[in-house]
Amino acid sequence: MRSPSIPGFSWRRVVAAMGIICLLAFLAASVGWQGKSRLKEVSVPEAGFAAQMPGSPEKEARDIDGRHVTAFAVKEEDGGFSVLYADGPKLTNPTKAELRDHFEQWRKNFAADTDAKVKQDRDADLDGKYPGHFWEIEITGKPIKIQIRAILANGKTYVLVVTGLSSWNGWADAETFFKSFRLLSR
Repeated sequence: MRSPSIPGFSWRRVVAAMGIICLLAFLAASVGWQGKSRLKEVSVPEAGFAAQMPGSPEKEARDIDGRHVTAFAVKEEDGGFSVLYADGPKLTNPTKAELRDHFEQWRKNFAADTDAKVKQDRDADLDGKYPGHFWEIEITGKPIKIQIRAILANGKTYVLVVTGLSSWNGWADAETFFKSFRLLSR
């Protein structure tokens, strides 16, 4: 190939520059760099928590399984993020069985009246001090996925939920959302 008549032009420089660009792209991908996150920290002092969410949450109150629950949710076209909280249970030094029963009731509430299949089921404490549990649920026959993390802290149950179509691009932010949750100082 003949070099264009541009002063200082060299195919070697072009190839070397392309090699450097490819190397940088490979390194960025290998360390998980994905550019700037769309999540921003949202602090809700009245509920005692902060978490990264993709917008300003709307507050909603409702009764679930006979308890008053307050939810802070960001809804998107194919899914959404929410943090729910309710007072209680008032357990002092709960046993593993009491915790399991308490968390299992929350899971059942989210999978009620569906043909749900539990894909993940594991302990997920907060900061090594507050007991918690995580589930990933798929609704059989529908392209819907739900991830739930329940935490018992400071006399409240916090339930973080990401739900959406399996193809929803918001799933890329789910882990960041769950990991960003923190309790505010009282």
